[in-house]
Amino acid sequence: MKKLALSFSVIIVFTFYTLLYQKNGAANAVTIAPPASLALATPATPVATTASSPPSPPPPPANKPTKAATPTPTPAQNKSANTTPSSNTTPSAPATAPTPPSNNSPYRDGTFTGASADAYYGNVKVAATIQNGRLTDVQFLDHPGGRATSDYINSQAMPYLIQEAIQAQSANIDGVSGATDTSLAFVQSLSSALTQAKK
Repeated sequence: MKKLALSFSVIIVFTFYTLLYQKNGAANAVTIAPPASLALATPATPVATTASSPPSPPPPPANKPTKAATPTPTPAQNKSANTTPSSNTTPSAPATAPTPPSNNSPYRDGTFTGASADAYYGNVKVAATIQNGRLTDVQFLDHPGGRATSDYINSQAMPYLIQEAIQAQSANIDGVSGATDTSLAFVQSLSSALTQAKK
């Protein structure tokens, strides 16, 4: 009978404490200290719990492999890498052969000297060279000179007059501005030479 009463008392006390614990919450919970052996083996680390402090971010990985940059080939490298020798290479055209004499050319081959023409400060006399029926060269045999101005003007005008005559294949050319007298005398002497060269 005593055992039954003791058991009943233990149940009532346990129920009372259970209800009391649920009512007061974790604030009135009993803290159970760890055994002394465990306390010595593992020292307690204080944990600070602050409601306002945000959780600390996780640490970065220690040895994260970095991706090696892949070099981008330049257009010149792509061109050289993709260039393959072609077996269908077209050979270059041979050099143009000299023009054969034209049957319709008004001139016969040779070098013909024109008459001397007055250029005010001196005379102009030229020789025309005909090859394969074409005017290929004009040489000044005489021109105004001995004065600095005349030498300068003629050094500029004479190459131009020769070039124009060969392009026109005649003496029908435009004069050089600033060298009017030399230009007119050149046309007269060259006309005389080409008249001799006509067939």
